Amino acid sequence: MLITIVPLWDAAWDLRKDLPCDLGHGFSVRDMSTLLKSTDLSLWNRYVAEEQQRKITEAGICMAHEYAAESRHDPESEHSLRLLRFVLAHLRFIVPNRTAADLMIQGREEQGGLRDFRFGYEQRDLILEDAELSASEIEVSDLAELREIMPWIVRFEESWRDFFPLFISLHFSEKAYAEEDPRIRNLLRVMALEALFASGAAFGKQALVPRLPKFIGSATNLNAQYRSDWRGDLARLTVASVIEDVCNLRNRIAHGDSIPKAWLQADYRRGINYGLCYADALREAATSMLSLSWKKILKDGLQETFADKSKMETYFSSLL
Repeated sequence: MLITIVPLWDAAWDLRKDLPCDLGHGFSVRDMSTLLKSTDLSLWNRYVAEEQQRKITEAGICMAHEYAAESRHDPESEHSLRLLRFVLAHLRFIVPNRTAADLMIQGREEQGGLRDFRFGYEQRDLILEDAELSASEIEVSDLAELREIMPWIVRFEESWRDFFPLFISLHFSEKAYAEEDPRIRNLLRVMALEALFASGAAFGKQALVPRLPKFIGSATNLNAQYRSDWRGDLARLTVASVIEDVCNLRNRIAHGDSIPKAWLQADYRRGINYGLCYADALREAATSMLSLSWKKILKDGLQETFADKSKMETYFSSLL
């Protein structure tokens, strides 16, 4: 057996007491501190700075995937890493967090350490929106929710072509977290929504404005999932109140048009680290719409429906 290990960033301070947590299909969340401290990375001294090495050797709580292979050079090792990326992308819909599979170690677990391993050290700095920062701690309840959808994730990774609209949406969502430019993050997230809700018959604003409120609720408070009950700056923000502006901002960015000056004044609200403008709030709204949509699709078992545009259109035609 071989193992792929990725440090779990943004773990709740008390998560360790609930570990190990078995997620099924060879995945688990475990305290790997003893094993990683015992792993000798001196071979990498010529290529990797000690600071980068310590991100692995000093890691504690990790997500791990055990799989059958003869060596780390086998195709199963690349498959393990790809499957882990699918798992982390779904976890990000459940709870926003900055864990990425670029920082990882993969090898054979022997005698309290890792042998015959490879080491990925090019860690991307994923960016959470201001509203997400107040709900970014991974708790055991989040892992329980992830465990429930593991059979789907394994199927999705294996048969992603059969669920291409969902794959495109997932891909754009993950790209958004790695993008520094807030305008492009906004564009990618609305495009991720369009991948789910648009079709040849209705696309862009024509698809999102009527369909999204029906799906997640026009009166849904988009800030509620970010623990707005203890953040005074996160006022109630409903789907119906911003959906048209979300689409208009996306179109202005995609077409290279200017954004209204009033939308760029940093006086909309004071966030955790900086003042936000209305355009920032619209980007946060698109982020929340996307995660809420994915959560409903997964909870209601609508993957087959959203994989087929004709089925998706029939589904919305049946909604009052």
